[in-house]
Amino acid sequence: VSDTAGLKQYADSAQVQFQGRIAFLKQFTNEEDNSQFLAVKMIHNVNSLVSISLTFTNNNGLNTAYSNGNLVVGQELRVYGRINGIRTTYMDDNNQLQVLKRPELQLLVKDYEFGRKPAAKSEATAAQPTLEEIPF
Repeated sequence: VSDTAGLKQYADSAQVQFQGRIAFLKQFTNEEDNSQFLAVKMIHNVNSLVSISLTFTNNNGLNTAYSNGNLVVGQELRVYGRINGIRTTYMDDNNQLQVLKRPELQLLVKDYEFGRKPAAKSEATAAQPTLEEIPF
């Protein structure tokens, strides 16, 4: 007879998939072993009125893509993983509790898919003034 015979099994609702745009990327160095990792912040729109922040770190593929210039702020990214924490407030410099603009989910990302990069900014050429007559 199993000890778990009377226990109920529930779905693992912490398994998640999000798609959003990258809002922040920064590479850090671990002081203990000099390895590098990438801190990522994404914005995911829940609906037209609500958006949330997603934060996670990565020390392999995304870190390499960032180092090679293949991962940029504004790029779409789909991530798969688990919710590691939820944060809605923070302490400001005056030790006052403040509400975040967007709730923040901290993730443990297991897999990801690259999406579209933002369009390159084009250099608009301004019309140069001229004194030449314009034919009608």
